[in-house]
Amino acid sequence: MTDLHPARRRPGSAERQHADPGLQPERTTLAWGRTCLALFVAGLFQLRFVPDYGVAALVLTSLCAAAALVLSATARLRHRNATRRLLRERREPALKSVIGLNAVVVVLGLGEIVLLLRG
Repeated sequence: MTDLHPARRRPGSAERQHADPGLQPERTTLAWGRTCLALFVAGLFQLRFVPDYGVAALVLTSLCAAAALVLSATARLRHRNATRRLLRERREPALKSVIGLNAVVVVLGLGEIVLLLRG
């Protein structure tokens, strides 16, 4: 187990250097993981509309799955960046991820509205 006590820090990765007792980067990483899971489950729910709405529902399912995969694939990078920002005492959000996720949610919502109005 790595010693996180500030007085006994060894040079190394940012993850081993921070001594945040609240483990803020870890909580943030868990929240992004739950978001990925929620997107994936939303995509699975879309599959039940494929017989009624065809390819359009499949496109929305694919969008959910792709967004979940991208967020999951970049989770380690976000965690590392959050840890580095914590060490520098900066409070900058992961804007690209947040804006991208919001764009996906807006597109999904508009897509659902279009599907319902067409059906």
